[in-house]
Amino acid sequence: MKVGDSRRAWDDWRRPLARADPLPLRRFHLPGAFPKATKGDKTVEASERGGGFVRVDHEGPVAVVSIQNPPVNVLSRAVLKDLGKALVTLAGESEVRCLLLRGEGDKAFSAGADIREMAGMGPEEAWRHSRRGQAVTNLLEYHPLPAVAAVQGYCLGGGCELILACDFVIASQTAVFGQPEINIGIFPGWGGSVRLPRLIGATRARYWIYTGAQIPAEEARRDGLVLEVVPPERLFSEALSLAQRLAQKPALALTAAKALLLGSIDPHREGRLESERNAWGSLFGTPDQREGMAAFREKRSPQFVPREPVLPRPLDWVAERQNRFHEAARLLDLGDVPPVSPGAGGKT
Repeated sequence: MKVGDSRRAWDDWRRPLARADPLPLRRFHLPGAFPKATKGDKTVEASERGGGFVRVDHEGPVAVVSIQNPPVNVLSRAVLKDLGKALVTLAGESEVRCLLLRGEGDKAFSAGADIREMAGMGPEEAWRHSRRGQAVTNLLEYHPLPAVAAVQGYCLGGGCELILACDFVIASQTAVFGQPEINIGIFPGWGGSVRLPRLIGATRARYWIYTGAQIPAEEARRDGLVLEVVPPERLFSEALSLAQRLAQKPALALTAAKALLLGSIDPHREGRLESERNAWGSLFGTPDQREGMAAFREKRSPQFVPREPVLPRPLDWVAERQNRFHEAARLLDLGDVPPVSPGAGGKT
């Protein structure tokens, strides 16, 4: 196949998705919409791509995306926006062939969402915050490039929901996973209630979510979430090695395989994510949510009182196929989005 034929094949594959999206893809073909690394530059500083919470390093065809919000890389609104912007930018860089997501420092990949931001939210604001978090995890899941997560230390709550949207997880022996939201009166609201049972099965997902337990790396590997557990000093090199192997594969076929496998595994996930948003939002403003988050901030045990549950409104399951990557980018108000490249090299 000639290079031109390969490009036409990619365009033909992408065109049905463009028709499903109310905004045509050509809108995003705007030069200079986002700054790019100059050829030869190994590092693109976070300040060039947002508020300084994300750094992008280039290791050949692998983009290393580092979350930087010490000490435990909490995922505030600003961090989510920076991460979303980096992911969208990298989707338009044809020289990048794989993503490697990591957290800065040894303490945590990410300890989760910013409870201080969420504590006072009511149902409507919480629904919007769930949509914001889901948009970022959707950017990872629908990204045209494969994503490898390198996890050290704590990977909890929203941090765990990020890695659930990646294609592979390499964990340090020090890594601890979990969805502890139940302990603060809510449950996973950034896609965790949808993706976790898909990855580890319903019974183990119930255990993770109902108990809020912290799961050691080796147990997470047995559950099927983690591909490999390695010593801390080998974490980055092993994750990078896998990412570089993926980067050598044919980009168009890899992009298509990722999209088709995702549809095969869970064709109804969009309706389930909508249900998650509505149910998650409905818990905000309840006594349990207020007490749980207050207790967390005050470093004490919560005192939950039995009462009738708050249930989400009924929903129809949605199974339509759409270009969710661009939809997720728009929900983050990132401005004009550059073209999505399959990473096949050359200009788009």
